[in-house]
Amino acid sequence: MSDTYNIKRMFFDNQRQDKIIRTGLTLQEAQAWCRDPETSSSTAADPTAVDAGPWFDGYDLEGESADVAFIVAANRTSSRMAAAKAREEAQR
Repeated sequence: MSDTYNIKRMFFDNQRQDKIIRTGLTLQEAQAWCRDPETSSSTAADPTAVDAGPWFDGYDLEGESADVAFIVAANRTSSRMAAAKAREEAQR
């Protein structure tokens, strides 16, 4: 059975809750969705896109494996941040 993905609309305003707007997508479908300029308030042509404040759409694994994907992504981000900090300090 293949992994499926959902599309989550994420808001920069902490008062707004992120919401899942599509489910059951393949990885390719989820990536294509997120590449569309209409899936971010900063690039959407629709002038009403900013009515809810700044937002963007992202994708995530559905089901139990989503927690694993989050941990992997968080570890990669932490590693990149640590490497960037080390480069900065080395340049001083």
